[in-house]
Amino acid sequence: METGQIIALGSLVVALNGFLIGRLTASKKDGQQVGVILTKLDDLTDNITRLEKQIDKISDRLDNRVATLQKDQNALRDRLASLEGRVAVLDGGSNGRS
Repeated sequence: METGQIIALGSLVVALNGFLIGRLTASKKDGQQVGVILTKLDDLTDNITRLEKQIDKISDRLDNRVATLQKDQNALRDRLASLEGRVAVLDGGSNGRS
């Protein structure tokens, strides 16, 4: 083998090694980036789940409050109707005496 061929072969080996090392380094960085992205996605999923639970609790509280207000409203309607009936009887009685 001649000196020129040895130099060319050596250059080829060095270039191939450089390419492979660069590729492995890039793959490692890509893997790290994928890991960071997956971690952030997990965090987002956890936060969304936590928010859904909080919204469910708030919704349940609001449902309970609405139910209570509806009961109170019905009780007030009944009381008002009762009072209106008593006023009508009182008005009717005083009008008959005049």
